[in-house]
Amino acid sequence: MGLSHSPFTYKGMTSGTLKALSKITAVAVQGDQANLRQILGTFVYGYTIDTYMCHIWYTYLLPPLETALINLTVGQNAPALLKVALTTAFSSTVFDLPYVWVYYATSGYLTGLYKTWEEAKKEANKGYYQAWYDGLKVWPGFTFLCMYFLPRDLVVPAGNLIGYFWNTYFMLLQAANSKKQ
Repeated sequence: MGLSHSPFTYKGMTSGTLKALSKITAVAVQGDQANLRQILGTFVYGYTIDTYMCHIWYTYLLPPLETALINLTVGQNAPALLKVALTTAFSSTVFDLPYVWVYYATSGYLTGLYKTWEEAKKEANKGYYQAWYDGLKVWPGFTFLCMYFLPRDLVVPAGNLIGYFWNTYFMLLQAANSKKQ
């Protein structure tokens, strides 16, 4: 009931909390303690930007684009496995590539990793492609399984669970790239 009536609240709390836990874990792996700005910045990113981008994509944008893509390629009578594979490949490029850039720049800025928005954009331009490429080893398979087996409104919350591990890796990559400067 709550998820269908207040999707941004529930998905936002889940995403924000898991991303904040990822930040705490990533900083601990580096042998340090996360400060309040890192924790709150990561939570705010997860609660707002991440939740809205993912919810809008999977709920409103992907369904009509998916229908058009299927109609233009394999047709609606194609096996579900093929349709989900095509949709996953489409989403992995059309959504994931810009999403990773936004994640890289915005989360880095909100957590204080980058001092200015200009620096955040510059660093995102340098590092997001590698992060997206690394994500191809994880997300398409997971997205495929979620889209094949779960109702669409549970794809984002399920993604948040595996996202804890991905976000921890991503934050370690982001911090390592920042230290190379």
